[in-house]
Amino acid sequence: MIVLKFGGTSVSSPANLKQLKNIIESKSESFIVVVSAFSGITNLLESIATNSLQQEPHVLLKEFKDIHVDHIKNYFTDKQQTEVLVEIQKKCNQLENICTSVFTLQELSNRTRALILSFGERLSSFVVHRYLNAHGLTIELLDPTKIITGNGDYLNTTVDFEKTAAQAAAMVKNANYIIGGFIASNEKGEVVTLGRGGSDYTAALLGNVLEAASVEIWSDVNGVQSADPRKVKQTIAIENLSYEEAFEMAYFGAKVLYPPSVIPLRNKKIPLLLKNTGAPDQLGTYISDHNKSDLHKIQGVSSLANIAMITVSGVGLSGRKGSARQVFQVLEDNDINIILITQSCSEQSIGLGIDQSKAAFAKTILDNRFAEEIAKQQFNEAQVSLDHCIIALVGDKMKSKVGLCGHVFSAIGENGINVTAIAQGASERNISIVIDKKDETKALNVIHERFFSKPVKNIHIFIAGVGNVGGEFLTMLDGQRKALLEDYNLNLKICGVANSRKMLFDSNDGLSTADIKSLKENGKDYGAYENFLKEIVDQNLSNSVFLDMTASAIVSDGYLPLLKKSISVVTCNKIACSSSQELFEELNHSAREYNCDFKYETSVGAALPVIKTIQDLIISGDRIHKIEAVISGSLNFIFNEYDGTKPFADVVRLAMNEGYTEPDPLIDLSGLDVMRKILILSRESGLNREIDDITYKSFLPEPCENAASNEILFEELLKHESHFKAIYDSAFAKACKLKVVASLNDGNMSVALQEVPSHSPFYNLEGKDNVIALNTSRYVDEPLVIKGAGAGAEVTASGVFADLMLIFNRKS
Repeated sequence: MIVLKFGGTSVSSPANLKQLKNIIESKSESFIVVVSAFSGITNLLESIATNSLQQEPHVLLKEFKDIHVDHIKNYFTDKQQTEVLVEIQKKCNQLENICTSVFTLQELSNRTRALILSFGERLSSFVVHRYLNAHGLTIELLDPTKIITGNGDYLNTTVDFEKTAAQAAAMVKNANYIIGGFIASNEKGEVVTLGRGGSDYTAALLGNVLEAASVEIWSDVNGVQSADPRKVKQTIAIENLSYEEAFEMAYFGAKVLYPPSVIPLRNKKIPLLLKNTGAPDQLGTYISDHNKSDLHKIQGVSSLANIAMITVSGVGLSGRKGSARQVFQVLEDNDINIILITQSCSEQSIGLGIDQSKAAFAKTILDNRFAEEIAKQQFNEAQVSLDHCIIALVGDKMKSKVGLCGHVFSAIGENGINVTAIAQGASERNISIVIDKKDETKALNVIHERFFSKPVKNIHIFIAGVGNVGGEFLTMLDGQRKALLEDYNLNLKICGVANSRKMLFDSNDGLSTADIKSLKENGKDYGAYENFLKEIVDQNLSNSVFLDMTASAIVSDGYLPLLKKSISVVTCNKIACSSSQELFEELNHSAREYNCDFKYETSVGAALPVIKTIQDLIISGDRIHKIEAVISGSLNFIFNEYDGTKPFADVVRLAMNEGYTEPDPLIDLSGLDVMRKILILSRESGLNREIDDITYKSFLPEPCENAASNEILFEELLKHESHFKAIYDSAFAKACKLKVVASLNDGNMSVALQEVPSHSPFYNLEGKDNVIALNTSRYVDEPLVIKGAGAGAEVTASGVFADLMLIFNRKS
């Protein structure tokens, strides 16, 4: 004989009920079908019971009846409905009479509540029985109160296995049966229940006492998943679990299985199969006394929410025999279950995870129990920390996985998740960590990504600035999405964007390029830029990274708060790294401290690997002695284009229109952009320098330097055309070219417009190209030269993209 249990969703639609019929018809063995109440009915009955005290719950009772009548109309022909409807009406009348008595007496005992709750399975088993009979199946309806006997609590009875086995043997013969789950009776013949999830327990219990060949539990999911699919999208079904693994997964949140139902089957070594009614061809999960799968060392990751941590501490705990027992005893005596325990090696503190609803009471009884020790300052008052959850990693074979804990803590640490407590049993089947409840979903996702085969890592991107550089970045991302997913298992989702006034978010599916292009029309005014940053932090997504593709000081001011929330920052904006040395150091320190990344390669030389090269040299023990560089692609373009035949202002406007200059071209023309870059390179070289340490002589007339807007700037440039023509003519007369050269020479920085002769390495530098020459302790006679395009939206965007990939390829 086999036992098949079908959950509420499996009996709550014509399609699923037809599937149920097909499934049991395919069985060659005799069977017992256990059914739950129709979906939502048990919760409705809970409400009916509670509302009976305040008023006669006519509305809820009508809803209860209507749901069952609707099912009957869907499942039976008009001719077949009469008998079934009569029974439904009879049961509804009984239920109403009970509720009337509760209201009249103003008493709702657990005995009465259990009786009310039993009506769900009583009716569902009756309806399904009649449905199967109507479709030609010979199957008998059993009364669970005549078979299953329990003692004690009316709402969560303790089953008398010996008596239940005898009654089952007397009533169950070589035939097919259907029975309602969840319900039993006590020795007085009163209705009791097996607790929420009790229909699973009914199936397991019958499997045990009848020594079934197997038990099958059918629901609306494909067995046990590697994580909760409501919180982790890319779960996989676990094909094989041991009883112990299944119990751990169920206890820590795998809703497909009621934890106690594992125990009766384990005791008799009866296999348990979890299947999907809607997809019977799926393998599901096979649970037995031995897990034969070697696919994963970790079988799954689950969570248990609404946890409070209680800490009992004090010097009096150390070396005091029986102190831990006394702590546990006082909680046990007051019906407070301990979910998790940790204790320091010094024996001066014990940490306990309990249900949060019991936290205040637990503190009171502990403080009362140890009042004398507290008064003598041997114990401290119990400390309570609320709003936690437990993340549990489950697997029989975890003990053979070297470095597993390190991988776990690395994954969550990179995402700014703090660990409050850790517990691991001697069997190493379960590693439990306590974290803040707000980080539950994030933690489940990052741990799942780290450990399961072919994971797809979701990268959550937030962008400030979707103009020239931002637009090119989006184009690149659209072109690379498929390759990143197929070759690197990376799914890049743009979850939020902002311009100078508006923001737009979609953390579920991510924003499409079309969505982002509609930012001006569909975006929300953020008021203060801090509101955009707050929304990013509040999203609390795993693998979050912020991309700054602006030249805004307001945006760069937001880096530090993001880094301190473990959100990585990638920027082509030079302002933050060229502001004070103190801020520069704090940004890099914060990235290390909070396990995230701060990448700014494109702040110098666009996509050229200048900063990375210097960092590699320094870390290998080399020393930078001298840097000579043309590091303004915009100025190089301008002076390559300007030959005196057309106004200097026109050439600057051309560079601006091509996207080579900053939005405010005066930042380039004033030398500020170049000074910022050489300052950043000096700091990467190990020097402590400020921008005021740079020697600079401007090539702009004073009215141009003081222009208050782009319009005024271009007017002044035209007015002073003779000044620029004279500079050009002087260089031309000497067969030289004009280049703005930045240099760092033994710690001294300078920036100047120079007349470069033909033998200079800068002479033939064309277009918007940059060149950086590094003289180091190793590169003495010939410098290490880095050359290439140093300006333009496309190359800058490619540098940002490269920094982004550097972060997440390293962490994959």
